[in-house]
Amino acid sequence: RTPALNEPESGETISLQRTDYLVLAALAGIAVFIVFRAGTEIAETPRVEVDDAAEESIDEAPPLEKLPNSIAVLPFANVSDDPANEFFCDGISDELLHKLTGFGDLHVIGRTSSFAFKGSDYRIPRIASLLGVRFLLQGSVRKYQDQLRITAQLVDDAGTQLWSSAFDRRLEDIFAIQAEIADIVATTVVPQIVPDHAETYEPDLAAYQHYLIGREYVHERMVPQAREELAKAVELDPDFAEAQAEYAVSMIMWRSPEDEELSIAEQAIDRALALAPGLPRALAARGLLLLTRSDPEGAEPVLRQVLAEDPNMADAINWLSTALTGQGKVDEVIEWYERALRIDPMHPAIAANLANWYLDSGQVVKAETILLRLGELPEPNGMVLFHLIELYRLTGIPQSGGEQYKK
Repeated sequence: RTPALNEPESGETISLQRTDYLVLAALAGIAVFIVFRAGTEIAETPRVEVDDAAEESIDEAPPLEKLPNSIAVLPFANVSDDPANEFFCDGISDELLHKLTGFGDLHVIGRTSSFAFKGSDYRIPRIASLLGVRFLLQGSVRKYQDQLRITAQLVDDAGTQLWSSAFDRRLEDIFAIQAEIADIVATTVVPQIVPDHAETYEPDLAAYQHYLIGREYVHERMVPQAREELAKAVELDPDFAEAQAEYAVSMIMWRSPEDEELSIAEQAIDRALALAPGLPRALAARGLLLLTRSDPEGAEPVLRQVLAEDPNMADAINWLSTALTGQGKVDEVIEWYERALRIDPMHPAIAANLANWYLDSGQVVKAETILLRLGELPEPNGMVLFHLIELYRLTGIPQSGGEQYKK
């Protein structure tokens, strides 16, 4: 025993006293209880029934099939001197992705998967293999005051450059630049595409910049910052329907929104749909609002309408799956999650949800394949690692796979 603070250092061995033995006995009792409980939980955990073919873990996930006319938009690099322009650059990339989804002949990979490679040193062939795409759009943005320089290049899955260009314009030309890039890329991938130059609303430039930043905060789940930026956007331009819709999403997405926040969201949704009837993002916000108010029956048809107009909105697929689950319509859930994962193959929440459905139905190899594939990302998601460990624990399969997580 070490001496107490008020005991002198004598150099002699100090024997344990009666109270010390009581403390040690109590600690030993706690340790025995913890070990007993842990053993009981492991023994009582039901083992998932698996096929004989799944008794051994796979070493690595097979590459995705590359669909024809498939393309991913990688996040454009910020080459400005101001690091604050990072969110603006991400917003430009996201806008180009959204414009490309408007071409029905293109299969566009979702934002979460494309942005998972931001800042990585992965080469184009590897990224194309992981995403299952034949083409990639990449570039950079330099913004200084009202001057803008955007460079863009389209490459194939081998890294061969198919088209590149640089645009030196004023900030007020940003909408024309985005349309021009999207048109060139779409018609290069699919020559038969005829661009549609229907007149679209061009918002106030300051409002648009707040919108881009706010939308990136929504993607990052930085809710207070998203609300602040999007509130500025709708204040500067109340007729900016997309900003109204995204502002509504930011007001709902907090885990337990207050009634006042839901009321603000409802007003923003109504405003967005009055300005742009049928706007998919506004309808998606309405579906999310109905889910938040415990109305999955009302949310389902709204979200189905969204996906009829915008099949690539992974958020809407996730919310629809929640609405279907809430009604016990489990037969459709796996189908929707499979569709969502094909659009956004590196989306951690969608991957984990689908893997759990596969695991519950005994399709262990499929579940493991999904989780291992996400382990090949530059920064594997911790939630996916947790689900992979749970899969091995529940099935008893040797953990020979998952080497990419062990780093």
